[in-house]
Amino acid sequence: MKNLRGKIISSILSLLLLFGGVIGSIPVYASENIDNKVYPITNEIANNFAEMNEIVSKSYDVKDTEIRNRYIGLSKDEIYKDDFIVNGNKNNLNFEKVNVVKMNLSGSEYTSVNVSIAGEYSTLSNINILFDKDDKFAGYTETLIYNNPKINKFVIDNYQNGTLLEHKQTSIDFLSNEKINEGLKGLKEIVNQPRTRGAGATAACIGALLGVNGAVAYLIAGTCTTACAAAPVTGAVCAACIGGICVVGA
Repeated sequence: MKNLRGKIISSILSLLLLFGGVIGSIPVYASENIDNKVYPITNEIANNFAEMNEIVSKSYDVKDTEIRNRYIGLSKDEIYKDDFIVNGNKNNLNFEKVNVVKMNLSGSEYTSVNVSIAGEYSTLSNINILFDKDDKFAGYTETLIYNNPKINKFVIDNYQNGTLLEHKQTSIDFLSNEKINEGLKGLKEIVNQPRTRGAGATAACIGALLGVNGAVAYLIAGTCTTACAAAPVTGAVCAACIGGICVVGA
């Protein structure tokens, strides 16, 4: 996965490691303007991006149309079984937005089929189907990101094989899908900016976690649930982290 997606995740991780002390000292403050809100680095955020970075380094996108379609077909075979639970509703699955990713982790090969979830959910919501090296179904995760209208903040629910693993009421202000896409674009632009150690790099790091960029980075990290450490879909890989990687986009 040597593409912009990998660059975004690895670059954010590098910035977190280099300037975690600097950003961690900046408080989140209330503001009517999301563009002025700063999101501090936490251990959870850094650890989640580190796990994503590890997966990215050993993965690649499947571009061959025939291979992609075969795995999409395999995923549909599983999804449309009567006992397959999609908490976000099977009717909300958007097979126009699918990523197929191959990875080799701990000596074993896996294929991930990541499908976007639409409807009332954020564009970052997704379901991630895993197959082993013999193309046998290995399990799945689902991440639903949506608004809590009572406080207008995002909620992140992570499921494994249909069962809720983690429910997070975040402090992240709700954003429209248009704003989220703006944040993704902003992260990509930051990654592509030339920077060196010093003031320029510090500014880039601050920019990565400022406003909609920071909100989107937090939401992406939130898809990589801490519950994966205790109960991964397989012994080698947490599919929720793969989902977080796929939502970044190619």
